[in-house]
Amino acid sequence: MASQGVRLVTVSVDDSVDERAAMQFLDSIQVRTPRYIKRTARDAAFIDAVDTAWSGALPALFIYDRSGRQRARFVGETERRAVEQAVTSLLERATPTPSPASPPKPAPH
Repeated sequence: MASQGVRLVTVSVDDSVDERAAMQFLDSIQVRTPRYIKRTARDAAFIDAVDTAWSGALPALFIYDRSGRQRARFVGETERRAVEQAVTSLLERATPTPSPASPPKPAPH
């Protein structure tokens, strides 16, 4: 999906003592994307900055369109297929549909 403009960005909200374990986990599953770590102690401010409707429950996954607008939210364990469907649906809406070809001209009689 990267060829279609999909980018994955991870944000770890683990405690700083678990930071190394979080990075090792991403390495172990071969996630090679930008990685960020929540550094604020103000959890409520962080949660609200991500999504005011989010309780802060983990795991959580948020899907944004190219303009930065949130299009999907998954909280709790989520099947990969559900995420792929959400991304595919978003890509289909973002791809302009070709206009239908002109109808064929009737054959002369």
